[in-house]
Amino acid sequence: MRAITLLASIALVGCRADGSDLTPGSPYAIEVHQFTPGTGAGFGQEHMPDIVLGAPRGFGASMGSTDVLSLGLGGRIVLALGAPVTDGEGDDLIVFENAFYIGGVMAAPFIEPGIVGVSSDGVNFTEWPCDPSTSPHTGCAGVTPVIANGSVDLSDTQAAGGDRFDLADLGIAEANYVRIRDANVVTGMRANPPTAGFDLDAIVALHHR
Repeated sequence: MRAITLLASIALVGCRADGSDLTPGSPYAIEVHQFTPGTGAGFGQEHMPDIVLGAPRGFGASMGSTDVLSLGLGGRIVLALGAPVTDGEGDDLIVFENAFYIGGVMAAPFIEPGIVGVSSDGVNFTEWPCDPSTSPHTGCAGVTPVIANGSVDLSDTQAAGGDRFDLADLGIAEANYVRIRDANVVTGMRANPPTAGFDLDAIVALHHR
């Protein structure tokens, strides 16, 4: 396994080409705090960090986005949000991957699950329980196709897509960092290097301070 760690030394100011606000106060990820690629990673690394920052760039239910970073099997990434995600009414966080239905058939999903955790300090994380091996992969990210592409009402589940998480399930009031770990499980077909593992598009805080 080729391991690379990127520490939080990336200063980001302004906007991405898609108009996403990357300044403090933004509900999106504005910084890559740490990245440790797993086996078969590589896709998207030349566009780091911007490729995982800002708004999602989904391609719909039957096609996975290419605006992603492949974590590799067992890889992990930690992102800093522009504003702390807080526990509000309903879901608080959305994680966007590039899951899709092969040929548009819901019974034939391509899924690379990820385990999501949050932290106040970027070191100690609490994770949502995730069952990566058994459908419907409850508690995991990388399960639901991404519909949102740039400016979309993210509160609309059908229009946005992605996988949603509620801080109340963890008993946490707010968090500054989000970690995603590839669960090393693929449903549908196996991706080969450099596209192996969880393919991160974006994250967004639905409730934030």
